[in-house]
Amino acid sequence: MEGSAGPACTAIIRWNTYFAIHPKVGGGAMVVPIQEFVFVTVGSVVLSLVLLTALLPWSREVRRLVLIAVACVVGIIIWNVALNVTNAGALNVDKFVFGLSAQDIGSAVLAFIVVLLTLVVAERGQPRSHVLGASAIVGLVALVVDRFG
Repeated sequence: MEGSAGPACTAIIRWNTYFAIHPKVGGGAMVVPIQEFVFVTVGSVVLSLVLLTALLPWSREVRRLVLIAVACVVGIIIWNVALNVTNAGALNVDKFVFGLSAQDIGSAVLAFIVVLLTLVVAERGQPRSHVLGASAIVGLVALVVDRFG
Protein backbone atom coordinates (compact mmCIF):
# COMPACT_ATOMS: atom_id res chain seq x y z
CA MET A 1 0.00 0.00 0.00
CA GLU A 2 2.60 2.44 -1.04
CA GLY A 3 1.33 6.03 -1.13
CA SER A 4 -1.71 5.22 1.00
CA ALA A 5 -2.20 7.30 4.13
CA GLY A 6 -3.64 4.63 6.41
CA PRO A 7 -6.58 4.97 8.80
CA ALA A 8 -4.77 7.00 11.50
CA CYS A 9 -3.49 9.59 9.05
CA THR A 10 -6.87 9.78 7.33
CA ALA A 11 -8.56 10.47 10.67
CA ILE A 12 -6.04 13.23 11.51
CA ILE A 13 -6.50 14.81 8.10
CA ARG A 14 -10.30 14.76 8.49
CA TRP A 15 -9.99 16.19 12.02
CA ASN A 16 -7.73 19.06 10.87
CA THR A 17 -9.91 19.74 7.83
CA TYR A 18 -13.02 19.97 10.02
CA PHE A 19 -11.43 22.48 12.37
CA ALA A 20 -10.02 24.49 9.47
CA ILE A 21 -13.53 24.79 8.02
CA HIS A 22 -15.18 25.35 11.45
CA PRO A 23 -12.61 27.46 13.38
CA LYS A 24 -15.02 28.35 16.21
CA VAL A 25 -15.35 24.71 17.24
CA GLY A 26 -12.73 23.76 19.79
CA GLY A 27 -9.49 25.65 19.62
CA GLY A 28 -10.61 28.99 18.24
CA ALA A 29 -8.86 32.10 19.50
CA MET A 30 -9.76 33.03 23.06
CA VAL A 31 -11.54 36.34 23.60
CA VAL A 32 -9.60 36.91 26.81
CA PRO A 33 -6.05 35.49 26.70
CA ILE A 34 -5.14 33.33 29.69
CA GLN A 35 -2.33 35.70 30.76
CA GLU A 36 -4.72 38.66 30.92
CA PHE A 37 -7.33 36.51 32.65
CA VAL A 38 -4.88 35.43 35.39
CA PHE A 39 -3.44 38.95 35.79
CA VAL A 40 -6.86 40.56 36.16
CA THR A 41 -8.10 37.91 38.59
CA VAL A 42 -5.04 37.94 40.85
CA GLY A 43 -4.54 41.69 40.59
CA SER A 44 -8.18 42.42 41.41
CA VAL A 45 -8.18 40.14 44.43
CA VAL A 46 -4.88 41.37 45.87
CA LEU A 47 -5.58 45.07 45.34
CA SER A 48 -9.16 44.70 46.61
CA LEU A 49 -8.03 43.01 49.82
CA VAL A 50 -5.34 45.64 50.41
CA LEU A 51 -7.81 48.50 49.92
CA LEU A 52 -10.52 46.83 51.99
CA THR A 53 -8.22 46.26 54.96
CA ALA A 54 -6.95 49.84 54.70
CA LEU A 55 -10.31 51.56 54.23
CA LEU A 56 -12.90 49.38 55.96
CA PRO A 57 -12.04 48.12 59.45
CA TRP A 58 -15.19 45.99 59.29
CA SER A 59 -13.70 43.85 56.53
CA ARG A 60 -10.47 42.93 58.36
CA GLU A 61 -11.82 39.64 59.68
CA VAL A 62 -10.03 36.82 57.86
CA ARG A 63 -13.26 34.95 57.12
CA ARG A 64 -14.73 38.01 55.39
CA LEU A 65 -11.59 38.60 53.37
CA VAL A 66 -11.60 34.99 52.19
CA LEU A 67 -15.29 35.23 51.25
CA ILE A 68 -14.66 38.44 49.34
CA ALA A 69 -11.62 37.01 47.54
CA VAL A 70 -13.41 33.82 46.48
CA ALA A 71 -16.51 35.73 45.37
CA CYS A 72 -14.41 38.16 43.33
CA VAL A 73 -12.62 35.28 41.60
CA VAL A 74 -15.93 33.53 40.86
CA GLY A 75 -17.45 36.69 39.36
CA ILE A 76 -14.48 37.36 37.09
CA ILE A 77 -14.28 33.71 36.03
CA ILE A 78 -18.00 33.52 35.20
CA TRP A 79 -17.86 36.58 32.95
CA ASN A 80 -14.62 35.76 31.13
CA VAL A 81 -15.45 32.09 30.60
CA ALA A 82 -18.84 33.12 29.22
CA LEU A 83 -17.10 35.45 26.77
CA ASN A 84 -14.66 32.75 25.69
CA VAL A 85 -17.34 30.06 25.35
CA THR A 86 -19.59 32.29 23.24
CA ASN A 87 -16.63 33.69 21.26
CA ALA A 88 -17.79 37.25 21.97
CA GLY A 89 -14.66 38.99 20.70
CA ALA A 90 -16.55 42.18 19.87
CA LEU A 91 -17.00 42.82 23.60
CA ASN A 92 -13.25 42.99 24.22
CA VAL A 93 -12.64 46.09 22.10
CA ASP A 94 -11.67 49.25 23.98
CA LYS A 95 -14.04 52.15 23.35
CA PHE A 96 -13.44 55.89 23.36
CA VAL A 97 -15.00 56.38 26.80
CA PHE A 98 -12.05 55.98 29.19
CA GLY A 99 -10.76 53.15 27.00
CA LEU A 100 -13.17 50.69 28.60
CA SER A 101 -14.54 47.67 26.79
CA ALA A 102 -17.71 45.79 27.58
CA GLN A 103 -15.44 42.98 28.78
CA ASP A 104 -13.83 45.32 31.33
CA ILE A 105 -17.18 46.56 32.57
CA GLY A 106 -18.67 43.05 32.66
CA SER A 107 -15.84 41.71 34.81
CA ALA A 108 -16.32 44.55 37.28
CA VAL A 109 -20.09 44.20 37.39
CA LEU A 110 -19.97 40.43 37.92
CA ALA A 111 -17.29 40.79 40.62
CA PHE A 112 -19.47 43.41 42.34
CA ILE A 113 -22.67 41.34 42.10
CA VAL A 114 -21.15 38.06 43.27
CA VAL A 115 -19.37 39.75 46.20
CA LEU A 116 -22.56 41.60 47.12
CA LEU A 117 -24.72 38.46 47.04
CA THR A 118 -22.11 36.43 48.93
CA LEU A 119 -21.84 39.01 51.70
CA VAL A 120 -25.61 39.51 51.91
CA VAL A 121 -26.06 35.78 52.46
CA ALA A 122 -22.98 35.11 54.62
CA GLU A 123 -23.04 38.29 56.70
CA ARG A 124 -26.75 38.62 57.48
CA GLY A 125 -26.29 40.62 60.66
CA GLN A 126 -24.02 43.26 59.14
CA PRO A 127 -25.21 46.69 58.03
CA ARG A 128 -25.96 46.83 54.33
CA SER A 129 -23.73 49.90 54.03
CA HIS A 130 -20.70 47.79 54.97
CA VAL A 131 -21.66 45.07 52.52
CA LEU A 132 -22.38 47.53 49.71
CA GLY A 133 -19.19 49.50 50.40
CA ALA A 134 -16.99 46.41 50.28
CA SER A 135 -18.70 45.20 47.10
CA ALA A 136 -18.32 48.60 45.45
CA ILE A 137 -14.60 48.70 46.23
CA VAL A 138 -14.14 45.24 44.72
CA GLY A 139 -16.10 46.22 41.59
CA LEU A 140 -14.16 49.45 41.09
CA VAL A 141 -10.82 47.72 41.63
CA ALA A 142 -11.76 45.00 39.13
CA LEU A 143 -12.69 47.70 36.61
CA VAL A 144 -9.40 49.57 37.01
CA VAL A 145 -7.24 46.43 37.00
CA ASP A 146 -9.05 45.04 33.94
CA ARG A 147 -8.76 48.36 32.12
CA PHE A 148 -5.03 48.70 32.64
CA GLY A 149 -4.21 44.98 32.76
